[in-house]
Amino acid sequence: GLCVLANYRESDRDGPLRSWDEQKRRLVYAQYSRGRKNGLVCLFRSGLPWLAQEWQGDQLVDEYLVKQTAHGLSPVLARTLKTEDAGELER
Repeated sequence: GLCVLANYRESDRDGPLRSWDEQKRRLVYAQYSRGRKNGLVCLFRSGLPWLAQEWQGDQLVDEYLVKQTAHGLSPVLARTLKTEDAGELER
């Protein structure tokens, strides 16, 4: 699969970071404030979110696996994942 790695050491980046693949599908969205992740970070597969994180001042607050259900997309708090779902976070 595709991998995006970004490092903003001692950066003054402010605002959103967005990236797309060759087919113009979203890969990553991250919100920065004064060089720090602050707000939502979301990773995408085939244009759909699969991992969402909440950040506050470069500190991870919560992480969610976004699962597709019969009713649409549903975030599942990572620390409450069942063993069979936890492997999804490592892909």
